[in-house]
Amino acid sequence: MSFRESFLDEVCSEGDLDPFVYVKMSNESMPEEFYRYRAFSDNNKDALRNGYEWMSYPNEYNDPFDARLFYDADDVINYVLNSLLVSRLDKDELKVSRKIIGVKEIDLNAGRFDNQLLQGARKKGGKLTSKVKGLVSKVDEIIKVLPKDLDSELEKHVRERSMICSFTTTCDNELMWAHYTYSHQGYCLEYGQPDIHPQKGGLLLPVVYREKPLFVTGFMKDSFPDGKNASKAVIGSAIVKSKRWEYEDEWRYCLLCNEESRHLKAFKPKRLLLGCNANESTKKELIEICQQIGLPMYQMERSPSSFAIVIGKQLV
Repeated sequence: MSFRESFLDEVCSEGDLDPFVYVKMSNESMPEEFYRYRAFSDNNKDALRNGYEWMSYPNEYNDPFDARLFYDADDVINYVLNSLLVSRLDKDELKVSRKIIGVKEIDLNAGRFDNQLLQGARKKGGKLTSKVKGLVSKVDEIIKVLPKDLDSELEKHVRERSMICSFTTTCDNELMWAHYTYSHQGYCLEYGQPDIHPQKGGLLLPVVYREKPLFVTGFMKDSFPDGKNASKAVIGSAIVKSKRWEYEDEWRYCLLCNEESRHLKAFKPKRLLLGCNANESTKKELIEICQQIGLPMYQMERSPSSFAIVIGKQLV
């Protein structure tokens, strides 16, 4: 089993998330350098000058499947509905409900509560007593006040409880140079290993590339009612991507809390690598910035004998 699959196994294991276990696993497999490919823009120049990387919410990624929460919406909605109902029943109503359904304890995962009641009544002769009708009507009352898009509302709460910043482990991937630096016109920043503080919610995790997504139905149930216990749903969705993206060899810094600032300063830059198609104006401005902040800068060049992109001469 690869170290990436081991991470996913830990995420999917029962029990609460233990950030210190993740940090230990991360440290054992962490590469020495990380990279971020950047376009030459005002926002990225500001980030370079001030030593931060921008953190994104999951719904801001260009891939609509990236960090998406895959789950059985009906199953989650039924669980939420059952949880709300059971919390509102008094002792006598719970006792009657258990007797009608034929169980010692109400199972919140056994389908909608009113359907359980109706099935239990049919098994006992099919007669719907006033008690059964009264309990079923309570379900209807709750449904009327629930949001029409309950699963969407819950998903929104979960997705808003994390921010992500993505890194790769290579600086010479021609596809990423083409995609993320506007055809090699931007630059790539090289970083050393980050300063991670799990007690503050920050985790660095490797992305797992699979043919099928990870379903987080159980974790979504745990996140009810306000998304606070959604850490495993967030992480599981954030670190699983389609195998089509495997060439990016990605690691992700995930912040599992709401922060006013979206500036990530856990990574310290080691050098800047300028794209081989950067124009003279871009080159001049980046040289000035690197001189101001004391950051070495190198020119990326096309290999004369292959399709490779290689690190050339030092500019700063």
